[in-house]
Amino acid sequence: MSKTTSLLSALAVAICFLSACGSATEVAAPSHTYVPPNTNSDINSTSPADLTGDDFQPAPETDIGDAGVIVYSSGAYDIIQRPFIYVDPGRIVTYDNGRTGADLRYGIARQTDFDTTLITDTIFDQVMSFSEGLCAVRAYDPMSGESKWGFIDTAGNTITDFKYDEVQNPDDWRNTGGLIFSGGYAKVAVGKGNNVKWGLIDRNGAEVVPVSFRDVDGWSIKDGFVTIVGEDDLLGKYDIQNGRLATPIEYRNISDYSEGLFVAQKLISDDPRYSQDLFLYGFVDTNGNTVIPHRYNWAKPFSEGLAAVWQETIWGSGFDTIQDEAAFFIDKDGNQVGDDFLWAYSFHNGYAIVSDDHWDWRGFTVGDAYYSDDAYADKSGKLAISGSHFAPISNFDENGLASVGMWKNGPVFGFMNTKGEIITDFPIDDIPSEPFVEGLTKVQTNGAIGFMNTSGKLVADGFIDTGKVGEGLVAGQRQSGGKWGYISAISGETVIPYIYDYAGEFSGGVAFARTEDSPDTLLHLLGMSFYLLCIIDNTGAQLTGFNYVGVSEDADGRLSLSQYEMAPFSNDKNIVAVVDTDGTYTFAELEIVRK
Repeated sequence: MSKTTSLLSALAVAICFLSACGSATEVAAPSHTYVPPNTNSDINSTSPADLTGDDFQPAPETDIGDAGVIVYSSGAYDIIQRPFIYVDPGRIVTYDNGRTGADLRYGIARQTDFDTTLITDTIFDQVMSFSEGLCAVRAYDPMSGESKWGFIDTAGNTITDFKYDEVQNPDDWRNTGGLIFSGGYAKVAVGKGNNVKWGLIDRNGAEVVPVSFRDVDGWSIKDGFVTIVGEDDLLGKYDIQNGRLATPIEYRNISDYSEGLFVAQKLISDDPRYSQDLFLYGFVDTNGNTVIPHRYNWAKPFSEGLAAVWQETIWGSGFDTIQDEAAFFIDKDGNQVGDDFLWAYSFHNGYAIVSDDHWDWRGFTVGDAYYSDDAYADKSGKLAISGSHFAPISNFDENGLASVGMWKNGPVFGFMNTKGEIITDFPIDDIPSEPFVEGLTKVQTNGAIGFMNTSGKLVADGFIDTGKVGEGLVAGQRQSGGKWGYISAISGETVIPYIYDYAGEFSGGVAFARTEDSPDTLLHLLGMSFYLLCIIDNTGAQLTGFNYVGVSEDADGRLSLSQYEMAPFSNDKNIVAVVDTDGTYTFAELEIVRK
């Protein structure tokens, strides 16, 4: 494959001479400013007074030499501003040779707002999308007289030979739209029709699973193992890290790896309980050894040292058939632990949901889901929490709490502790689905959003929208179109008033915010999106003016900002754009340094 050299040099986004010189041939020093080409954009309609805020008095800047400038200082931390030059990596695009039909060929190019650099010639008859730095491309192979697939990187280097007849994303069922690599792997195949053989390659082009199996279930990749498909659609596990079969290819079903074992379903012909062959479940290790025999009609993977299984016993035939069935827990020696149940599930934080058929209360339906009269067993395998007043909805979490359903003139929901006590004394309208974060979980109550702590107390309610809990504070909005403020995650009291049009998550003691005093201006410059914001601390004190425009990096490596997901200093650094009073911009890096 031939590769062209760059037609034009990549430019620094932080520097632009378009308005002054018409073109650029070098990257200027960090102190230079970027003059936006859109000089008649919204920024010109915003006065300098609006940009800084009438009441904002910045702290005196302290010059610390090449390390940057301290723009804010407290007893806890400094915020340091350093020059930053951002070189737009551009986007990978395809181009063609201008022909049609069988003569149409494609090449790869990198396009920025200033130039286009050719990466390859037009030699491919099909091109997929780049994913994880690699792209599947198909080219004519003179040796076979057919077109074959191979992989190239963003520089046009060949990563694999062009030898594959098919390529596929391991998670292809997700409709990945031509993104072939996922989680570091891609599926590749050789052969056609009934003779197709599949394998896996990694990002180095190495065949980490030989291209010799009927199929590879890429969705099953977990803990270094992947499910492979052999003849008659029987399954096994392949050890990717060690390059070997972990189990025989003889199972109808096989689970993910858990606590050293796989659950595997196998055809058994000598079980004395049955007069015919039957697929039964057992447990195998990573060397393919059967550790617990295949004697269960159903089984779950091991969790916290125990596995839930279900077993039936049948005697006789026809009208004389007698059937016993039971669910119970086993240890890793295959010994039963505890009592029999109608059904049993996996352990989480010391408890497992089980079904017992001795209760009169039969549960209820919400939407398409039915919640039955289940209970909880502890690690002894015996019933620990039961009663006819609740239906388990979730497992117990690390706080010792589980969400349950109850019937009170209709379904309502609450939380229960490991003593079987309902700790919530207020109605929850919908099934709780969010985990506790910093001691709070979001609940729907009385038609609005509220926050409950791990004691079951509703610390705050009446919100129509909320943000994420961060460092003891959470942003909320109480009226549609209203302002945002912050409450304490402990007391629920208002800590920072409802004065913001946007209120971000706290991280590193600070958050991005926008008030009515700041311009509600969205700028689009050089493929980047900017919101004019300020930085506040956890008392609501404004640490910077509205000069700073928060940005982050998107999947293509370009700088952009998601207004509702941005958290400042999540990695102790943020790239920002500084708006000068004359309407020009200087890109900078802000870093928080804790003392």
